[in-house]
Amino acid sequence: GATGISYFRLGTAGTAEFRAVSKINPNNIPPDGLPPDTQKRVFQVVTPALNVRTEPSTEAKTLLPSEQLRMGERVEAIATSRTERVGFIWWQHRTGWSAERNLSTGEVLMADISQGLPAPAFVFQRLPLDLNTMKWFYYYGNTVFAFLYGRANNYPGYSQGLHGGLDFGHPGGAPVYAGVNGIFDYSGNERAFGPNRVDVIVGNHLIIYGHVANPIRLARGTPVTPDTIVGYIDNGAKHMHLEIRYDKSNQNLILNPLTYMTNQMFNELNIKFPPVGDFAFYRSSRWERWLTPFDQPTIVRGGPVIGPTA
Repeated sequence: GATGISYFRLGTAGTAEFRAVSKINPNNIPPDGLPPDTQKRVFQVVTPALNVRTEPSTEAKTLLPSEQLRMGERVEAIATSRTERVGFIWWQHRTGWSAERNLSTGEVLMADISQGLPAPAFVFQRLPLDLNTMKWFYYYGNTVFAFLYGRANNYPGYSQGLHGGLDFGHPGGAPVYAGVNGIFDYSGNERAFGPNRVDVIVGNHLIIYGHVANPIRLARGTPVTPDTIVGYIDNGAKHMHLEIRYDKSNQNLILNPLTYMTNQMFNELNIKFPPVGDFAFYRSSRWERWLTPFDQPTIVRGGPVIGPTA
């Protein structure tokens, strides 16, 4: 397909790999660094791994394994190269061709950021809920919970049938910390994720702390720090929903919050709350995608369902 991890080690390439390399036409791949006068469209990779190919095709012989792109990479594409073929929208860039989106499922692989690049990626400096107080933890994306209960919670209409954040579980009363340096934007009960939610902005990213009690009340634009208490776990909701959105160029993207946490934070969460049982990622004989914490798709808010309930 257009995505996925496909590679070969030095010395193990076979006929198919050499055939792929032999298909490369130097006239079809721009030189390293597009000429200054080239009209460009700028994208950011929003899937864990994005394949590069010699032409806009999903055939194995077109794959360039050594050129695979990773989440967060910036891609400068030739503005006139847009091509619709085999169910994808493709763009040509300096190392080959990559898919922007899947036309049949609506899954976004590269986000168009031509009208403004996102701020440098930030990192949580502390977990929003102290690890030693947490009682359970739901992951982002293709979860068992999303499969079983997503329809009752409007996941198909809101987050493409997937879980659009991380859920930090607690019986109630524990403080919820901002975890980042950011700007206070909103608190109250007029938006989704009641009984209250708090919104904090970091660059072009919006962080939502949902389902909290006693939300912090500040003037809009007031700075917050990682140690700022933005609310408390509600006794009824018994968890806090952490969601990160990125909105540019008419995109409404929901991103995996784990990618904004340190390796130590993730490792501690993963050890204490491994994705097993009711907290696992959904799989079946008919569904074998997105089965690990970081191998999860970027969600288009309000987009078509792309998960196992599609």
